[in-house]
Amino acid sequence: MRLPHWIGLTAVVSLMACSKDSDDKSDENSDQQGDTGGEADAEDGAGDGGAADDAPWILPDDGAVETFELDLGALAAQLAAANGRIAGVSARPLGAAVSATWGTAEEGCPDWFTGEDGADYWVDVCTTSGGDHFDGYGGIVLYEGYDDGAQVWDGFGISSVGAVETAAGDRFTSTGYSAYLEGWDRSGKRVAYSAVAAGTQWTGASERWLADGSAPDVSFYAVRDAEGPGGAIALSAQVAGEDSFTAVIFDELLFVSEGWGSGCAIEPSGGLTAFVAEGVWVDVAFDGATWDGEVDASRCDGCGAVSLDGSPLGEVCVDFDALRQLDAWSLWASAAR
Repeated sequence: MRLPHWIGLTAVVSLMACSKDSDDKSDENSDQQGDTGGEADAEDGAGDGGAADDAPWILPDDGAVETFELDLGALAAQLAAANGRIAGVSARPLGAAVSATWGTAEEGCPDWFTGEDGADYWVDVCTTSGGDHFDGYGGIVLYEGYDDGAQVWDGFGISSVGAVETAAGDRFTSTGYSAYLEGWDRSGKRVAYSAVAAGTQWTGASERWLADGSAPDVSFYAVRDAEGPGGAIALSAQVAGEDSFTAVIFDELLFVSEGWGSGCAIEPSGGLTAFVAEGVWVDVAFDGATWDGEVDASRCDGCGAVSLDGSPLGEVCVDFDALRQLDAWSLWASAAR
């Protein structure tokens, strides 16, 4: 078997971001269905921190009718915890992780193969003569000046499930597909795309989330002015399984900065879904700016409308500071071309 200089990616990067409409809070996401096992029938919502006056009824598996009262204060804490889990998560340092661990490969360990698409990848369980251990499979592709028709990209994509541990004890565990790309669009704006698979870990990282493997699935697409502070970032994530909450799904929340023209930088547009009780998912819709910066300033309050199967349950206010600070993502360190 031969040892290629770089290995090819077996997955395709999706580089599209969707904008969200700023519809009425009580109607937003009304067509989304939560896994409640029944229908919601609430007439009135509650104010911040309280439960709905007329709670929806839920039909459990045994056919009995139960009432469900949502603790909006607990939901706010749940969302704040989720924000903390995803703030600053970017696939950018994974390139260094691959170099530090996969770079210990030698002829015959691991074994390399070429797929039908011409991509090279390794599949093996082996230990090199220097004591570096490979277990699983992996492939990577480097992009340099890749033109997708709308943007030109530099970066990498990794498709791998497995772990490589060096003789020095440095370990990189990969759990799926991750990618990081930066570039320019046709109008001269900076763009970036990142995707991190949940559980990805590199013990040699300086970032806490990567060193301990605590990151959930997180992806984002960002645009920013080549000069100046204006920018926008569309964020998607699936956060689960840590202490005070069970699951939160971020569905392309769009954060637009004041420098980009947003009249409501404290609140994103789009929505998220939270698992709040056994069999119960609620939707939260926000009214921040869309891609063009348009927003109803009268509804700019940092709060989202909560609903269960379209029935309103009140509002929850969320502090998004950690997510809307674009510089915190370290997206723009590459020198301008």
